[in-house]
Amino acid sequence: MIRKFNLWLGLFLLLGSTAFWWLLLANNPQGAKPAPLHIAALRQLAAQMPGTAPYAVEYEDAATNRVLGDYIVAGGGLKKRALSVAVFRLPVAGGKALMIDSGPSPSASADRAYAARPTAVNHVKTALAEAGRIILTEGSALHVTALLALAELPGQAQLLDRVCLTPRQRVELATLPARFRSPLPLPAACLSGTGPEAVAPGVVAIPAPGHSPASQMIYVRLANGREYLFAGQNAPLDASWRQLRARARLIGDFRYGENRREVFSWLLTIRQLAKEAPGLVIVPGSDREWMDSAADNHLLTQGFTTDQP
Repeated sequence: MIRKFNLWLGLFLLLGSTAFWWLLLANNPQGAKPAPLHIAALRQLAAQMPGTAPYAVEYEDAATNRVLGDYIVAGGGLKKRALSVAVFRLPVAGGKALMIDSGPSPSASADRAYAARPTAVNHVKTALAEAGRIILTEGSALHVTALLALAELPGQAQLLDRVCLTPRQRVELATLPARFRSPLPLPAACLSGTGPEAVAPGVVAIPAPGHSPASQMIYVRLANGREYLFAGQNAPLDASWRQLRARARLIGDFRYGENRREVFSWLLTIRQLAKEAPGLVIVPGSDREWMDSAADNHLLTQGFTTDQP
């Protein structure tokens, strides 16, 4: 009897440890290869549109959360990591700023257990109302519902006309859960979503399906020549691309339904671009600690400013 019990206990522990490893620690890139994307092509596209490029990158933490490191990067440990739903503003001298994402509505923050930051949310609302163009890294509730909620206010419906969407992002917005969806008609897609495209002077949108079919990276070359790559949710932490670590399967596969092979392909692509341009600033999708450090090192400006004449 004792021998049989020990056998079953051993089998249980073996299966349990294997499941734990596979769900939270396993990080096999599955033979993924980087996309055929190079910094020279992005620079060429960034210079394609005439006009003035942005002169800075500003951000606001619209909402924050803390989650286990293992959830965000496989094998990241049990220590909780600080996450930010950041909204970015790219001011343009003598023109209207561009916005990257909008952050969540109050209901979306609560639904995902994020703590909204009221002062930052108010700054984001003002900036969205004044922006010349709004582009998205994806169409999920955490990154776009603040815009949808603002557009429903009296006199604000025209905000949606400033959003530059890909066809996949348009589908993602149209199929949000009913509690987040806007009754307002969505604008037609202004990007093909089939490859990198210039959206403004110095700004290039890069379709990067992986975390979701509508995921997108944004390349920015400022007027002073400094370059940024907004990695989006394929690389939520700085460690994602540096250590080549996707989300744990428990989260990536079963919560988000990620295409894991594609996620690894984009992480490899980010690494490739960073090697080609050592000064390229890779902005991870959710890494609050990295963003605060980048602000301390004058790579980002924390807080939104007003337009310069």
